Amino acid sequence: MAILTRDDLNIRLGKTDKDPGEKIMVAPLLEDKQIGEGSIDLRLGTFFWLFRQTELEKADSDVLSSESQMLRFMEPVRKGFGENFVLHPGQFALAGTFEYIVLPPDVAAYVTTRSRYGRIGLLIATATFVHPCWKGCLTLELENVGVVPIVLKCGSSIAHIIFHETKQPVKPKPEKGKPPVYPTRPSLKALSKTESKKLEEVFQKLYHRDQRTSL
Repeated sequence: MAILTRDDLNIRLGKTDKDPGEKIMVAPLLEDKQIGEGSIDLRLGTFFWLFRQTELEKADSDVLSSESQMLRFMEPVRKGFGENFVLHPGQFALAGTFEYIVLPPDVAAYVTTRSRYGRIGLLIATATFVHPCWKGCLTLELENVGVVPIVLKCGSSIAHIIFHETKQPVKPKPEKGKPPVYPTRPSLKALSKTESKKLEEVFQKLYHRDQRTSL
């Protein structure tokens, strides 16, 4: 399960004359420097989900697995490319990558925060694995665990995606309907128990902070 280097990535992306075999798609790549020695930089998209101010005392992690329930206390925010999005201390938001990604059956990937943001308290994912045959924009779970607001510019490189080959190709699952072939907003669907529990913890922090502020 070797990690793909810059040369490997250029071949797999179809940027050389060599046969790429099963191609990787990461688009749009606005600059060649996004391709690093062992990863590709991912940019922050322009669509976000934020928590609504609510009077509910708590949120049940079992209920949070339902998108309709999530919409009760989350609201969409749209920014323009190049505009700033401010994430305050303790705040949690869902965001999407600017790039649309397609993985072949013999490649998996995982996502990490760029160190320049990690050093000021930004976490960009609670679920970092990208399985073979993935198609779409990635949903990033943004959390500011620092002590000062973090200014994020839509379109800036916020994360790395690292690719590695699998021991053998996986068998693609039958697709339900037509997969998206364009950038999509961050999804609220199919949250894992871990992700749902994380949202519940953040919700509790926000609720108790608002309660102290109102006293």
